[in-house]
Amino acid sequence: MSIVTFVKYQGLGNDFILLDDRALQFQPSLIPHLCHRKFGIGADGVILVQPSQSAHIRMRIFNPDGTEAASCGNGLRCFVLYLRELGYMQELYRIEIGGKVVVARCVDGQVAVDMGAVKDLRLHLQTECGMVHYAHTGVPHVVQFVDHVSSVDLSTLAPPLRHHPLFAPQGANVNVAEVQQREAVHVRTYERGVEGETLACGTGAMAVAAVARKLYGWNKAVSVHFPGGTLLIDGNWMIGPAEKVFSGQM
Repeated sequence: MSIVTFVKYQGLGNDFILLDDRALQFQPSLIPHLCHRKFGIGADGVILVQPSQSAHIRMRIFNPDGTEAASCGNGLRCFVLYLRELGYMQELYRIEIGGKVVVARCVDGQVAVDMGAVKDLRLHLQTECGMVHYAHTGVPHVVQFVDHVSSVDLSTLAPPLRHHPLFAPQGANVNVAEVQQREAVHVRTYERGVEGETLACGTGAMAVAAVARKLYGWNKAVSVHFPGGTLLIDGNWMIGPAEKVFSGQM
């Protein structure tokens, strides 16, 4: 029987199992069991630290169902703090993830990540679920603005949009957003791979901010408030907290 030594981190309640896999020995088939909240450790995903040929280090992130994701904002912030725990003390981290290299740094007790430019921004898409918008922020996101995010039944609204033909074949994450005031929004997110609502989503925050800038003419940093906490989106930079929850063996 193999023993997995792990550390668990969370960013705004989006929680991850982080594993040192620089020896490239981890078996991804374990991921659904590790992420199971009843029979495993429980998490929104598994993050691996692996060697890189193009950056300081490589980050791989897997959803609870075992599928690999191309990016994750909250996971990246957790990853940076885990690197520091492993002894990587850089002023600026260059991290390979999903076939590209992103940079990150620690600032005032938080982690800032340059998520890169938003791609494939599409506004005013009419669907059976109402008007939505689309942005690719490393992973695909649908954004729908509503009057009150707290009153939305996300478990009913999100699945048809998550699998909508407009976003085939990969589908999309689904965000509902409520404008609180200028440059401030409340957001709830339904994530692919998790197939349910999470407490926060970094790439979702990037998508909502990008759409809001276009729709409302905002030109300053945007505060994105999730049930798990707040992220600041300043241009391509995502700034927010992350923290270690516990470590152990399984």
